[in-house]
Amino acid sequence: MIIDIDFADDIMEKIDIAINRYESSNGIELTTMATIPSGADLPKLFKRQNYCLPYYVRSASSIIQLSKTHYDLMVNSWTKEHPKLIENSLENTINKKLKNDMPAEAISNAIADKINNLLFDYNSVLETTRRVNNLNGIKDEEKILINHLNHYESLLRSDTKQIDTFYGIVLNKEISDLILQIYVRFISYRLALLNPQLESHTASSNSKDLKKIVWKGNQKELCELFIELQSKGWIEEIKQGDFFKTAKAIYNLFDLSHTQKNKNSDIETSFYQILKGNIDSQTNQREYDGVFGVSYSYNFKEIKRNKS
Repeated sequence: MIIDIDFADDIMEKIDIAINRYESSNGIELTTMATIPSGADLPKLFKRQNYCLPYYVRSASSIIQLSKTHYDLMVNSWTKEHPKLIENSLENTINKKLKNDMPAEAISNAIADKINNLLFDYNSVLETTRRVNNLNGIKDEEKILINHLNHYESLLRSDTKQIDTFYGIVLNKEISDLILQIYVRFISYRLALLNPQLESHTASSNSKDLKKIVWKGNQKELCELFIELQSKGWIEEIKQGDFFKTAKAIYNLFDLSHTQKNKNSDIETSFYQILKGNIDSQTNQREYDGVFGVSYSYNFKEIKRNKS
């Protein structure tokens, strides 16, 4: 098997929901207090944070906090790779980010960047993990992965401890454990790649052999249909965290090739983005007004409610 680019999308959705729920209920604290000693090697810390399988542990937290330290590390990393993003000076750019960024979005992006590095720069992750986690001399990748997998599963069973994932961002136990679930899944997939098994070709059917139903409308119309089927009680409500899996199931059922805007567009991803809608930060409810827009003409509003 090859690890798909979207291997963690369902868990990332749960993380986004948890972050937004916390922000709506408590407000994410933003602090300008420095948490890294003066004179620290910021580029080294940035690489250690973003290109390493996390290992160090902290006591379980109930809060989410974003500090200036997060921006110190991030903006300093731009000086070499993205110098055009720095406006006037490092300090000015950091302060502008602190002032203008939405804390929930900043934290979500930091988590997504860290997870993306697993896929797109895994060699750096493995190399940094060996060095940072005191595994120099251990060349066997499988041993490194199994040690981390055992550590993560132990933390997932603990009520009092959690992984320490970031400098400058404090995450609560719920979100920290969701991140660990992503790492557990990735390591499991990676171990399967290192120890491939010959698949049987005697199965009577394969999903690729099944004929899809050709959908002649657009993606928003298909999405609207499933929203109405939920609201009228014909199908079970899609639970939070299941939108990615549901979008994939619908995509596997319907041929949406007619909805592809250009040959490079990702039909499955674009349909998922429509189906998941938006979470209203005030009510914490899912809404679609921003997805469909004011000019959209609804087609399935007249579906009758299921009487059962």
